[in-house]
Amino acid sequence: MSRAQLNPVLNQLRRAVTNPLAPEATDAQLIDCYVATSDRDAFAALVRRHGRLVRSVCRNVLRHEQDMEDAFQATFLVLARRAGSIRKPGAVASWLHGVAHRTAMNALRTRARKREEQGASDALGREQPVREAALREIQEILDFEVNRLPEKCRVPFVLCCLEGRSRAEVAAELGWGEPTVAGRLAQARKELRGRLARRGVCLSAALCAAELGRTAAASAVSAVQTADAIRASLANAAGANGANLVSANVTALANGVARALTLTRAKGATILVITAALAVGIVALARQAGAQPGPVAPTAKEHEAPKKEPAGPGDKPADDTVEVKGQVMDPSGKPVAEAKVYLAYYDKNRPKPKERATSDSDGRFHFKFQKSEVNAHSVWISDEGWKRAGIVAVATGYGPQWVEAGSLGTGDVTMRLVKDDVPIEGRVLTLEGNPVAGATVKVVSIHATPDEDLSDFIKTRRLTRGRTLGPWTVGLTDTLTTGRDGRFRLTGIGRERAVDLDIGGPALETVGVIALSRAGVDEKALNAPLLGDRPFLDEPGRRPIHGASFDHLAGPGRPFIGTVRDKATGKPLSGIKIGVAEQFGRAHYPVEAVTDKDGKYQLVGWPKAKSYRLVAAREGDTGYLKTQRAVGDTGGVEPIAVDFELSPGVVVKGHVRDKETGKPVRGHVSYAPMPDNQVLKERPGENLSTITRENGDGTFQIVVPPGPGVVSFHNGEGRYLQARLNPADKAKGYTAETLRLGGAYAYRVIAPEKARATVICDFELVPGKTRRLEVVGPDDKPLAGASVVGLSDSLINVQTLDAATGSVVGLDPDRPRRLTFLHAGQELAGHIVLRGDEPEPVRVKLEPWGSITGRVLDSDGRPLAGARVELEHRTDRPGERYFAHRLAPLDAAVTDADGRFRVDEMVPGIQYEVLVLKRDQLTGHQIARIEGVTVEAGKTKVVGETRAKKSGGD
Repeated sequence: MSRAQLNPVLNQLRRAVTNPLAPEATDAQLIDCYVATSDRDAFAALVRRHGRLVRSVCRNVLRHEQDMEDAFQATFLVLARRAGSIRKPGAVASWLHGVAHRTAMNALRTRARKREEQGASDALGREQPVREAALREIQEILDFEVNRLPEKCRVPFVLCCLEGRSRAEVAAELGWGEPTVAGRLAQARKELRGRLARRGVCLSAALCAAELGRTAAASAVSAVQTADAIRASLANAAGANGANLVSANVTALANGVARALTLTRAKGATILVITAALAVGIVALARQAGAQPGPVAPTAKEHEAPKKEPAGPGDKPADDTVEVKGQVMDPSGKPVAEAKVYLAYYDKNRPKPKERATSDSDGRFHFKFQKSEVNAHSVWISDEGWKRAGIVAVATGYGPQWVEAGSLGTGDVTMRLVKDDVPIEGRVLTLEGNPVAGATVKVVSIHATPDEDLSDFIKTRRLTRGRTLGPWTVGLTDTLTTGRDGRFRLTGIGRERAVDLDIGGPALETVGVIALSRAGVDEKALNAPLLGDRPFLDEPGRRPIHGASFDHLAGPGRPFIGTVRDKATGKPLSGIKIGVAEQFGRAHYPVEAVTDKDGKYQLVGWPKAKSYRLVAAREGDTGYLKTQRAVGDTGGVEPIAVDFELSPGVVVKGHVRDKETGKPVRGHVSYAPMPDNQVLKERPGENLSTITRENGDGTFQIVVPPGPGVVSFHNGEGRYLQARLNPADKAKGYTAETLRLGGAYAYRVIAPEKARATVICDFELVPGKTRRLEVVGPDDKPLAGASVVGLSDSLINVQTLDAATGSVVGLDPDRPRRLTFLHAGQELAGHIVLRGDEPEPVRVKLEPWGSITGRVLDSDGRPLAGARVELEHRTDRPGERYFAHRLAPLDAAVTDADGRFRVDEMVPGIQYEVLVLKRDQLTGHQIARIEGVTVEAGKTKVVGETRAKKSGGD
C-alpha cells in the first residue's frame, strides 16, 4: 500500500484515538499505526487503554512507590521500542502483562541487591494494612499463574478477565469467533483453577482481588503520570532528548527486559516472559550445591525429642489393619449372592484392583486390608489416603454400588445395587457423517448422586455431594470398540448415573464426553449455556453431555512421529515419554507415547490445531531434561515429524523423613530455577520448573538444569511446621517471599555447576504440636458431628468430627491458628485460636449461629437477582500477611427477584467479608462487597442495601 493510500487510514485512526475508549480503534490498528508512522496519538491511546493493567501488575509485585513508577514507565518504554516485534498485535494486553511482570521482578531484584550492598533493612516502603497486603498477595499469585498459561489461552484471559472486555470485543480484536474465545477462556480458567487451588486460593477470589486491584490501579494512574510515560517513552525510543526525560533506573530496567525479549525472539520460541519469575526477586546465587545448609528446624529447643532409629518403609503401625464387613442387596432390599467385592484404589503397577470377597447366600461379605498398602499408592499424599479407597460391589444384571473406606465406621455396611435397565448406546461418526469402525470408547469414571436421581444434575450441571467411582471401573468393561456401523453398547453402569467416556482412535482425536443413563434427555437444553448463576466458573457445556443414546462426531486426529536422541552423542534414547503440553481436559488422560529401543515414537489422538507444543521426557523418569518443541500445522492429517535432542540434567535425589520418628514422609518435591540461571537464557520460552511425587517411601528423584535453583518439599497432611528461612540464606539477601516458602515444609538452595551431576537433598520435617479437642453444646454436654476448618495446617479443608472429641495437628506456637466449627443439624457454631501449648483437652463451646440479611442493587440501581452471596473471613498470623478461606462446605445464598438475601450458618465473633457475585454473558460481572460484618449468637443482623459494581463481561 502506497503512502498516499495509507494516509486516509492513518488519519481515521488518529481521529479514533483522540478518544482513548473509541471502539473503532483496536489494539492491532493502534500498533500498526504507531509502527508505520510513530504516531503519538496511537501510542498515547495504548498507554491510556492499558495503563491500569500495567500499574496493577507492578503494584502487585512492588511495595515501594518509586519502584512502581519506574517499572510502569519502563514497561511502556519497552513497548515504544519493541512494538513492531509483537507477533500478534491484537494480543498487546497479554504482551504488556508479561513485560510488566518481568520488569517489576527485575526492579524488585535490583532494590534487594542495593539493600544487600548498603546493609539496609528489608523494609519495602510503608507498612501495609492486612487487607491491602491480602489483596496484593492474591493478585501476585494470579499474575504469576496467568503468565504460565499457553499464549492462546493467556491472551483471551487477560483481555476478558483482567481488562474487563466482553467476548464480542475480544473476538473482534483477535479476529476469532466468539465460540473460540469462549472455549479458550474456559480452558484458561480450568487450568488456573487447579493451579490456584494448590496454592490455597480460589479462582473467584483471585478475580475479585484482580478487579479491586484494577480499580485501585486506575485511581493511582494519574493523568500526569500517563502523560509523562507517553512523552518519555516516545522521546527515548526516538533518541531525541530521551535521556533527559527518563531516569537511569527506568532505562536500565527497560534495557534488561528488551535484551531478554531479543534473545527470546532470536531463538524463535514462544515468548513466555513469566518464566523468570518462578523464583521471585532472588538476589544472591548459591555458589556450590554442597555448600548449602539444610532446612532450619523451627524453634528447635521447643521441639527437642529423643531421636528414634529410622524406620524402614515397610514398617506398619499397630492399627494398620482395616476390617470390612457388610451385605449386598438388590434395589428391593433382597440379599444378592455371588456379588464380587473389590477394594478400589489407584496403583500404577496394577491395571485393575483384585477381588477381595464374594457375597454368600445372605449377601454377606467380609475381608481385611492394610492401610499402608493403599497409602503407598494413594493419589492423596497422606497417611489418611486409605480413607479415599472405594469398597465396590458388582453383580451381573445390576449397576455397581460403592462407598469410601473412610466412611465405614465400626458397623456393617449395606451395599444396595441399582437397576441396570438403561444401557449407554452410541455411534461414532466422522464429521461427514460416516460410521467409524474400530474407534475406542473408554469408561473413565461413574458418578452417582446420593438419591440416585439425575434431575438436579440436569438442572444445574453439578453433582452436588455426588460420589465418583473411578478411574477404577472394577468388574466392568472399561474399553469398547465400535463395530462396522460405528456403534457400541455399554451395560453395567446402572440407571440414573453419569459416566465419563473418552472416545478416540488411531486416526481420531481423543475427546471426553459425559453420557447419562436416562432416556429422553434433551441434549440441546442440557448443553446450552447457563447465564447469571455461576460466577467465574468454567463454561458448563465445555464437555459435551449426552443422553443414553447419542451420536458422537469425531474429528480427525493429528499424529506425530519422530526420534529422540542424546544431543551430545546422537544415540537413540528408549523409554522417553512424549506428550502434548496443552491437554486442557479434552480427554481425561494425557495423550502420550513412549520411545522404543530405536528411540522412535508415534503419538496419536491429539486434535488438529494451528500449532502444537510437544514435550519429551518427564521429571525424574530419566536423567534428561524435559524439552519442548513448537510446530505449526501442515494441513491434512498426515503425521508430522518432530524429532528431539535431549540434554542430560542434574539428578537431585533425597529422602524425606519425620525428624522425631525417622519414618518416611510422603508429598511433592518441586524445583524452580532462579532468574539468573543461564539455562533459562539458553532455552527461552520453556518452563524449566518441575514437580514430582516422592516414591511412596519418602525417596525422590527429580532432574533439573545446572545453575542456581530452589528445591522444596510440600505435604498435604498439615502435621509439620512450615519451613523457616535459613539464617545463612537470609544473610545472602533471600527472604521467605523471594524464595516463595509459603506452604513448603523444607527447602534447599542448590547451584550445581555441570550436568550429569548428582545432588543429594535430604529433608527432615519437624512435627507441630498436637492438641486434643472436646466439643460441647450450649448445655455443656458433649456434641458430635461438628464440621471443622483448621484441624490441620491446611486452612482450606473441612473435616467432620464423628465424635465429640478430635485432634488438632501441626500447631506452631509462633503462628496461632483459628479453628471454626459449624453444626448444621443443631444450628450451632463457634471458633477458637490455638497455639499448641494450651492445657488438654481444649474445650470448645458452640452457640447458636448468627445470620445476616440485606439487599443488593446492580450498577444501575436495579435489584440484582440471582447473584451468589459468599462469605470469607481473615486471620492475621505472625509471619504471614494473609490467610483467607471460604467457609466450605456451605452453599452460597442467592439473591431473590428483589435483590434480597439471607445467609445463616455464620460464626459469632468472627469478622466476615460478604461477597455478592453475578456473571451474565450479556451484561457482564456484577460485584458487591460488604466488609467488617460481625454477628451475635442467635441473632440476625441487617446489613442494609449495597450497590454492585460492573467489572466487564467475559
